[in-house]
Amino acid sequence: MYDTICRPLTLLENKILDKLFELNFKGREVFLKQRSGLKAKQIDANGSLIFFVDAKVETSSVNGFIAEAKCPDTNTSENYPAAINILLHAKKGRLWYLEIYKDDSSLLLGRPNPDKFSLFTPKPEEGQL
Repeated sequence: MYDTICRPLTLLENKILDKLFELNFKGREVFLKQRSGLKAKQIDANGSLIFFVDAKVETSSVNGFIAEAKCPDTNTSENYPAAINILLHAKKGRLWYLEIYKDDSSLLLGRPNPDKFSLFTPKPEEGQL
C-alpha cells in the first residue's frame, strides 16, 4: 500500500538506513544530521520511499545514489539468483529517495533483511554527478 501523506520511518526502514550508514560515503556526516526528523512517503509496492528532510543542513554537490546494498529475497537461490537491491539517493545535498527493486523487476516476495546486506558505495562515475 502506498502512503498518501509523509510519515515517520518504520522500524525496518530505520534499520535499513542504519545499515547503509555503516558505509563511509561522501556527505555521510551531513546526511546523518538530516536523519533527525526524517519523514517518508512509500511510493511503490516494493517499499521504495521519497524522503522529506526537516533538517536545515545540506552538503553541496552530492547527487545520485550514495550507498547501495543487495540481499536475497525469499526465493533467491542458485537456480534463481535475482536479489533485492537497495539504493540510497541524494539530490541537491539532501537525502531524497530510497529505491528498492529486484534484479529481474519482479515484486519482492519478502522484505529486505539488513542482517543479510552486502554493502557497496558507488564508483564516482556511477553515483555522484
